Amino acid sequence: MSRLSANIALKALLAGCVVGAFPASAAQSSRTRMQSALITAQTVMPVGAQCLTEYSNNCSSGTCTCMSITNPTVRGTLVGKGSGITGDIEITTDINAATNFETPNEPGCNPVFADISFMNGSFNLDTAVLLNLCSTNKAGTSTLDGNWSIETASNNETGGGSATGTIKNGSLTLKLVGAVTIPAVM
Repeated sequence: MSRLSANIALKALLAGCVVGAFPASAAQSSRTRMQSALITAQTVMPVGAQCLTEYSNNCSSGTCTCMSITNPTVRGTLVGKGSGITGDIEITTDINAATNFETPNEPGCNPVFADISFMNGSFNLDTAVLLNLCSTNKAGTSTLDGNWSIETASNNETGGGSATGTIKNGSLTLKLVGAVTIPAVM
């Protein structure tokens, strides 16, 4: 090997070591993706006071009920995969803050303040959910419609979106859909 070839080879080797010593990008950019969660649970009898957990601790009228649900079934990309997903739901319904003043003869609607916490191994996610709970003309059925946002998350994710669902004959179904941003890694 000639001296020139050896010098070029050494420079190439050193350049490879220097380039390999640092990631291709010193910081990965943040990523925003659509995420969803489908939550199902059996409802429990509410107690006659507002809930006291985080966002569910809202009761503007002073007359509220609290429903606490432990370990609902949770599926979807918002909380990851696995069979070890657990959670807690605290739901405050503001009984005297009706939201349908214009149509008093229609089925009633009330604001609902929910705090939903998910745990999947070491990953934790706490969401605030503001819903409108409306009775329907079908006995035993109410609809839920509103929005959610991330309060805290293990990896500092941020985001939120829409929330829709039903309470039908003692069963809660709630779907959360929205954009979630995972922060850049330095």
